[in-house]
Amino acid sequence: MTTHRLDSPLGSETAIAGIEYQIRNSRSAFRALKPEGFGEAETWGVLQPEPINAHDQHAICVMVMGRKIGYVPAAEAPHFSPALQRLQQTGQYVEVPVRLRGRDRGDEGLHVTGTVYLPDPHELQELLGPAHLSQQAPAHYRPPAPYPADWRPPKSHAAAILLSLFLGTLGIDRFYLGHAGVGIAKLLFSWMTFGVWQLIDCVLIIAKGTEGLKRINWH
Repeated sequence: MTTHRLDSPLGSETAIAGIEYQIRNSRSAFRALKPEGFGEAETWGVLQPEPINAHDQHAICVMVMGRKIGYVPAAEAPHFSPALQRLQQTGQYVEVPVRLRGRDRGDEGLHVTGTVYLPDPHELQELLGPAHLSQQAPAHYRPPAPYPADWRPPKSHAAAILLSLFLGTLGIDRFYLGHAGVGIAKLLFSWMTFGVWQLIDCVLIIAKGTEGLKRINWH
């Protein structure tokens, strides 16, 4: 993997979207940068396109120290995703400055917000040819992975529940969740239980009641 660092993006600073849904990752990244747990920290983030994202084919997540902490706002992402996706196909990624801010909210714990400096789209086009990049990394920098090792495409909890309710006897819910073995078993044998298996499995999906269900990247 080749990571290109834009040392002086031509674009503007914009808020990272969805950071409130990546609480564990954003807190972990912030505490790695600011052990005291509050204040402001500047670092670098990889702009990682997600063409397989079920909600937006132009989605671009922001990775800091190998952790997904949020997304480029949906209104901005289409301006950058085509070039980023082409770079990704050749094993290349782009880093830009990221600013994280943390403050203690008492019982709610550490609250982290962040901004990312988006490059000029024309600058990204230039990266497909000769690039003007900086190779110097700050002391705290660790090369990020494109995805965490246990990353899986996100699944809709609501969709899984509906599939379980209406198509559970056919195992469609489990096929959707990537549990092909359970899906095949339900397809072949659940009719013998007169709906009991479907009901139990639906309750498990609602409650995320097994280790396999807990490991799913829900949204």
